[in-house]
Amino acid sequence: MQVQKKYDDAITCFDKSIGLDPNNIDTWIYRGFAFVLQKKPEEGIKCFDKVLELDPDEMAGLIGKGDALYNMGKYKEAIKYFNEVLDIDFSLIYKLNKVEEVVDCFNRVVKSDPENIDAWNCRGLLLLYLKNYEEGIKSFDNAIKLNKGYVRAWSNKGKALSLQKKFEESIKFYDKAIELDPQYINAWKYKSMSLLSLKKYDEAIKCSDKVLELDPGDLLALLNKGSALFGLGKYEDSIKCFDKVLELVPDDIFTLMNKGLVLYHMKNYKEAIASFDKILESDPNNAYALSGKEQAEKAMAGEKK
Repeated sequence: MQVQKKYDDAITCFDKSIGLDPNNIDTWIYRGFAFVLQKKPEEGIKCFDKVLELDPDEMAGLIGKGDALYNMGKYKEAIKYFNEVLDIDFSLIYKLNKVEEVVDCFNRVVKSDPENIDAWNCRGLLLLYLKNYEEGIKSFDNAIKLNKGYVRAWSNKGKALSLQKKFEESIKFYDKAIELDPQYINAWKYKSMSLLSLKKYDEAIKCSDKVLELDPGDLLALLNKGSALFGLGKYEDSIKCFDKVLELVPDDIFTLMNKGLVLYHMKNYKEAIASFDKILESDPNNAYALSGKEQAEKAMAGEKK
């Protein structure tokens, strides 16, 4: 009874907040999850529908609606929403403690409907995030057997091989996905990453340029291109790519680290230190930033002698 009262009180608070600001997405999200926890998933769905009306790409809304449908036993409908999230970012599913639920949902669907290619593909992606690569590959293989033209499964199998550091082999699967759909951006993006790992920098840049042709603001493509240019010793061009990323995400640690390393190689130690300091503002114990800063300070001191 006490728990029920807490949920009721919370929903009353959310209702008051919505009365003051009916377009507050966060309030609708919290209200939706409160209803699901109350075992009122139908009411939760109404909240998540409002979230997705305000922002169709809001991942908490997608997860919430999938969660509500799962609690109603509507597994096939639920995976449509989990699928959209898995294609973008697994971390929120993990943060919301929904991993076991999502795995169970996909397992139920492929068991009851073994020809559901979307379920096999999403199950595979989820297994990749859980580092169960071999089982993930089996899921993608099942999807491909059912539909040899299923682009996502070809690309995702490439991703699974990349995660196992089988970069040459992964490229074959990215190429197959690109052959089927030259506009499929993820295949170009992840192919670029495999080429980077193989130090095939010119080819990696071509792939990144294709991504940027399709989506000029793609941060990962800019980061990959910057890294490839760094590998070729084209430091100024590399910095331009990293700066474009930092215009959009000023505190991105990985980009700041890369920029700091490039500046260090350019012997621009003062600016390199500034990049490492920016990382240390948000992550004071970052070992890579501390080491980079120390090396830059030593190099700068050596120049003054």
